[in-house]
Amino acid sequence: MRDSILKRNVRRFVSVAISALTVGVTFFLQFTVFGVNSAFDWAEFMPQFAVNMFLLVTTAVLWINSGTERAKNEECSPYRDNSVLYAGQIKKITDGGRLGELRAFCKLKTEELLQNKISSLLANVGIDRKVYDDTLKSLSVTELKKDGYVRRQIVVIERIRGGRVHVKPIRYMDLLSDSVARDDYGVNYNERADKAVRVTSRAIRSAVMSVMLALISIDIIRDIGNMQTWVMFFMRLFTIVWTAYGAEHEGYTRITDVKNKVTLRRIAFLYEFEEWAKVPRLISGTVPFDE
Repeated sequence: MRDSILKRNVRRFVSVAISALTVGVTFFLQFTVFGVNSAFDWAEFMPQFAVNMFLLVTTAVLWINSGTERAKNEECSPYRDNSVLYAGQIKKITDGGRLGELRAFCKLKTEELLQNKISSLLANVGIDRKVYDDTLKSLSVTELKKDGYVRRQIVVIERIRGGRVHVKPIRYMDLLSDSVARDDYGVNYNERADKAVRVTSRAIRSAVMSVMLALISIDIIRDIGNMQTWVMFFMRLFTIVWTAYGAEHEGYTRITDVKNKVTLRRIAFLYEFEEWAKVPRLISGTVPFDE
């Protein structure tokens, strides 16, 4: 409890400190005049852009990884506890030779998702699922029109009847590791792919900031006693610090928030599997174990 309060206070202090620094830099810039060349010079612009881009992108990548590792290695964290619990569940299933049962359960839950989606589509156009199953799915379009069903209702009925309603399947192998697949149950998550998206997003933002810094710094006189030189130095330093803080926080929360939620859904899914597996099968071998 004390550790969590300390962490919240540290995060609050960092946010306040960075906000104060932002205000200070804003006032500093307000009383500083920048000179801009009348003619754009690529020879001045490109080195500045390259240096800024390298600094910001490198900082973002390093600190995203740092935040990820911090989230995974914290001794007392919900993510780490949940990961240990989930690993224990998987070990129990694999050591017990129960992957066939898990595969059958995944297929069953996929079918359940499909039926729920069909019911939802019908409800959205004002059709009861029981009415569809008992009557409507066997009627022709002409008969549906005679019964007063409008075009959007008929479109939904035809879509369902034609087998054009799909859900992303839950595959048992995706539960055992990171997966590039996505499913409608929320038990899949690809950490590498997600991190690649985050890094790309950071790189794009870094490129925009690098252009701005390079444009401003074109006409700065390289004099240690010149105010503009120091303003640019602090602007670049602040940008790097802000990028590092934001990237580290983003890397941390992607694990403690996003991946932790996926882990919790997987734990709940496997608990449900255990309950399902306890129910005796009336006829052995009737549940298909194929994909």
